Amino acid sequence: IKSRLIGCVIVSVPMLLLALIVPGGFGGGDIKLLSAAGAWLGVELLLYVILLSCLVFGIYALIRRQRAGAFGPAIAISAIIVAFCFN
Repeated sequence: IKSRLIGCVIVSVPMLLLALIVPGGFGGGDIKLLSAAGAWLGVELLLYVILLSCLVFGIYALIRRQRAGAFGPAIAISAIIVAFCFN
């Protein structure tokens, strides 16, 4: 339970602070989705989710040739992959 509670907070709070400082950087849904993934997988696997979601979004951005887009689908896909492969 301790790992899951830390997983809820360890990424979502810095993302919230970053969203407050840089408008349009992250949406509220991204923050809530990572908090839920942290509660579901724990802090150790959440780090894999973050790394994999950055990779998935980077590949998507290269294919679409754009710099901005929705980060939520990359987080969701990464959380599912990590849950099935590492859990």
